[in-house]
This record gives sequence, C-alpha cells and structure tokens, in this order.
Amino acid sequence: SLGGRAARGRALPYRVKLKVGSARPVRQVAKVEVYTPAGEKHAAYSGNIELRAGKGQGEIPFALNDPKGPWRIVVTDVFSGEKAEKTVNL
Repeated sequence: SLGGRAARGRALPYRVKLKVGSARPVRQVAKVEVYTPAGEKHAAYSGNIELRAGKGQGEIPFALNDPKGPWRIVVTDVFSGEKAEKTVNL
C-alpha cells in the first residue's frame, strides 16, 4: 500500500504485506523496482527491503526535478517470484 500522494520533493512511504494464506510468514526479502514515466528503472529508488513476519516498509524519496507523469512500482517476493504493481502520478 502507498501512504499518501506522490509529490515532487517529498518522500512517498509504502508498505508491503505478503499474502501467505495459512502458512506462517518468515523473514524474507522483497525486491522493489521503481520505473520513471519513460519506462526506465530508477536505480536510486529501487532496491531490496526486508520483510519480517511477512511485512516491510520503505519510501521513495522523489526529487524536485523528477519528471511528472505515471511512475510504476513493482514489488517482487524474492522467494516465490510473486509480483505486485502500483502506479502513482507525480
């Protein structure tokens, strides 16, 4: 989930929660990839986050000069390969 609205010059917090059904969530890693409106991966905003008990959080520190438009955020569970995607307009 995304916490708030995306804005240039402001960090956008996000939370990740794995859906594990009846299984007990363990310590895992999720890969977060952030793509610009041009479709290019933004390496400085992308990376891995640790998930404890199936939950983790982070933020995207948008700069004042980041391009306006739809930014794509793709989160991948490293263990299962499951993906989730959100788009935010900056």
